[in-house]
Amino acid sequence: MLLFFLCECGHFVRVSYYRDDKFITKVGERLRALREERGISQESLSLEAGFPPSQAGRVERGLINTSISHIAAFARVLGVHPKDILEVDFPLKKKKIGK
Repeated sequence: MLLFFLCECGHFVRVSYYRDDKFITKVGERLRALREERGISQESLSLEAGFPPSQAGRVERGLINTSISHIAAFARVLGVHPKDILEVDFPLKKKKIGK
């Protein structure tokens, strides 16, 4: 998918949209595990974080590419650091940049 945005200079700039479904799914699974460890329902987590009742479930199932701000809000409710939600297996590929 291509998106366009208006930059400060007044020109439209074309950007591509990137979505890493595997990573999004892993983060959702991690959020679920942390929530279940604490005995909190999806609805309670969502509402306590200030979101609609279905938000945590949508993140946990990988249906949405959630924001960093949402991760921070969920972390506050769970009593963890946001990095704890993002701490998932993440295979690194060595890539030569600029060659």
